[in-house]
Amino acid sequence: MKKILGLTGLFLFNAALYAQQNSVQELFAPKSVPGGKAVTLQEAVDIALQNNTSVLKALKTRDIFTAQINEYKSYIYPTLSLSGSYTYNIERPAFIINGTQVTVGQTNTYTAGLDASWLLWSGGQVRAGVKIAKSTELTGQYNLQSVRDDIERQVKEMAYEIFLANAVAKVQQGHLDIAKQNLQEMQAKYKEGLSSNLDLLSQQVNVSNIEPLVIQARNNYELGTLYLKRLLNKDPEDNIYLTWNDFAVIKEPKPLEDLYSLAADNRADLILSKLNVDIAKQYVVVARAGNYPSLSAFGSKYYNAQTNGGLPGDGDYYWTSTVGLRVSMPLFEGFKVKAQTEQKQLAYESAQQDYEDMQRAVRISIKSSWLSFYEAKQRMEGGDTVIKQSQQNLDSMRKRYRAGLASRLELDDATVALTNAQLQYVQAAHDALVALADLRFNVGAEVIK
Repeated sequence: MKKILGLTGLFLFNAALYAQQNSVQELFAPKSVPGGKAVTLQEAVDIALQNNTSVLKALKTRDIFTAQINEYKSYIYPTLSLSGSYTYNIERPAFIINGTQVTVGQTNTYTAGLDASWLLWSGGQVRAGVKIAKSTELTGQYNLQSVRDDIERQVKEMAYEIFLANAVAKVQQGHLDIAKQNLQEMQAKYKEGLSSNLDLLSQQVNVSNIEPLVIQARNNYELGTLYLKRLLNKDPEDNIYLTWNDFAVIKEPKPLEDLYSLAADNRADLILSKLNVDIAKQYVVVARAGNYPSLSAFGSKYYNAQTNGGLPGDGDYYWTSTVGLRVSMPLFEGFKVKAQTEQKQLAYESAQQDYEDMQRAVRISIKSSWLSFYEAKQRMEGGDTVIKQSQQNLDSMRKRYRAGLASRLELDDATVALTNAQLQYVQAAHDALVALADLRFNVGAEVIK
């Protein structure tokens, strides 16, 4: 009687342990690291957006593009230059009149002047250059946004890998605990002659096969944390770990048509492709400008002085001033302008084609992520039911096993079925979150309703 009560107590303890370790919410509970610093998912994203090397490089690229616009704008302003010179005539210049040499000039010559020029029109080349500069500046900004969006996606997806590894480790640990409890029960039944030596040996092998799965899942968690530190630009020995709340609470995205509209206005890569079209179009204008005349204004004011010794006095200098317009008209340059225009036109058409391809690619990516989310969501909904049914089946099978109405293999099959159901559930939750992260990147804006 005592032996029967002992086996019954072992069974009840085993079932309680299994239920405690393998409830859905418990599987998603975060792991705590003693002495470590907990970092939430949003905090991890913020750290990466501030410290990641790719983001820092994109910031410098944006600053370079911002500086380029000032360079292009310089062409719409007049140019001023100041010059001056001093000449000492070792042998003064002379000319001959009727056989007589006449010396001119004096020993010291001083000149100083201010020259100004302003390009008024050149076939639209200056205006096109300014537009190119503005588009280039925007390119730097949207390139930064694209990098930031991609880093955010990488951090989130790595975090979800950590979530998954943590849940898988708990599932496999629960599986291992139950297998060990089953082994203890079989050992007790074996001593009473109620179980065969073959069942005992098979269960020992079963336990040995599960232990590597637990080790692998725990290692995946540590590797995920290590790779996350790399994204955060942290040292691998920094004692930080990821924590989270409501991992299993997954909200649905907005309708598909709304996502398409959002992407058209917010997807950085798509905007960059459109900017490339605008820049290519302006380069066509620049190339065609070679067919038109250019008009510029100029002016100068000069100081001139000569002396035979010392600095110029009141009667030793004079001023000259000039203003005017200059027109330059290209007549023939060996068809260079025509060839350049054709090249830029082809480049513009290619950029336009790339933009259209990008539009289609973005829409396909959005719909692909959207479908992946709902496929994973459906797996989650069905998985929750399967887990409950598998738990009930396992409880029933354990009772039948204790009564001698079920074999060890049937008990193992029930345990494995529950473990697989839990693994499929956490994998589906992981896939749904990854799909949302991809959707957020593809749209370039918040996608949750």
